[in-house]
Amino acid sequence: MSPRDDSLQQLKRRGRPRKKHLAVQTPPGASAQHATESPPASSFQQSTDEQLAYTIAEEHISVFSSLLRHILRHDRVQIARVAKELDIAENTIYRWMNGNSEPRATYLKSLLEVLPEHRNNLIYAINQTFPGVLDSLETGISEVQKELYCRVLELVTTTPEPDNHAYLGSTTLAGVSAMLARMQTWDNLNESERLQFEVDEFERSACAYPVLRGGRISGVLIVSSTQPDFFSNPIACQAVVEYAQLLSLAFHEEEFYPFSELSLRPLPDLKWQRAEIGRSYVNRIISNARKMGVSRQEAEVCVRSDMELEFEELERIKHERRDASPSPTNQDNVK
Repeated sequence: MSPRDDSLQQLKRRGRPRKKHLAVQTPPGASAQHATESPPASSFQQSTDEQLAYTIAEEHISVFSSLLRHILRHDRVQIARVAKELDIAENTIYRWMNGNSEPRATYLKSLLEVLPEHRNNLIYAINQTFPGVLDSLETGISEVQKELYCRVLELVTTTPEPDNHAYLGSTTLAGVSAMLARMQTWDNLNESERLQFEVDEFERSACAYPVLRGGRISGVLIVSSTQPDFFSNPIACQAVVEYAQLLSLAFHEEEFYPFSELSLRPLPDLKWQRAEIGRSYVNRIISNARKMGVSRQEAEVCVRSDMELEFEELERIKHERRDASPSPTNQDNVK
C-alpha cells in the first residue's frame, strides 16, 4: 500500500475528528475560563476538504478533478484567486478537486477564462467528465445572473424612453406573440419563412415573449439577433423568458390588461415609422402641452395614442388601395 493510500485509510478509519481545545496563553489578570477556545466549524470543514483534495487516490476521482488538483496543487494563493474570480468559496474548489461536488456548467466555462494557460487540457478533462456540457455553451449564453437582473432593473427605472420608438402591429413577431399569448421565434431559414413576419434592419433571427402577470398582458419583450438561427438554441429562448418575467416586475398592476382587450392591426413598416416619429414626435408633444395646458408626460400619452391611430389608418388605406388596384394578370385579361 502506498503512503498516500495508507493516509487515506487512516483518515477514513478515524472518521470525523473530535473537536480539540487549543491552549492559549492567558494574559495576566484574564479570566481562566478564556484560557481555551474551540476552532470555528468552518475552519474544520475547510481543513477536511483540503486534506481530501490531496489524499484521495487518482483512480478514485474524475479526470476533471485530477487535472484541477495538478493545476492548483497546494498553491493556496492560486486557489484563492480562482475562487475570487468565480465568486465562490475556496471550500468549493477543494470539493471539486476531491470529487465531492460537481461544478455547474457556467463555472466550467468560466474556468477556461480564469485559467487560460490550461484551456486545452481543461476542455479535454471537462469533455471526458461532463460530456456535452461545453457544447451547450458554444453560443456564449448562460444562466441569467443576479448582476444582470440588477442591471436590467436599473435600466428600466432610470433610462428615458427614446423618441425613435415604433409601434408593433399584428404583422410583427411581437404582435403575433401577444395575440397567441406564447413565445414566438423567427430564424432566417428561407425567404418564404422570412416573409411571415416583418423583419427589422439587420435582423436575422428573433424571439418574442409576452410580459405577463396573473393571466394578463402588459406588453411583449422581443430580442433580435444579427445571427441566423440564434434562437434555435433553447438556452437563448429560456433567457428571453426569464428577462420577460423580470420585466413584469417593473410594471404597475393597472398596466396589465386582459387578452380579450387586444385589438392589434397592421401598421406601416418600422423604418418608415421611425423616420416619421423622429421628425415630428417631440414637436407634437410640445405643441400639445402648450395647446392643452398639460404636462409633457400627459401630452406624450395623447400624442402616442393619436399617432398610433393615424398609422393604423394610413396602413388601412394603403391595403385598400393595393387590393383595389388591378393586378397585371387582370389588366391583361381586360385588354
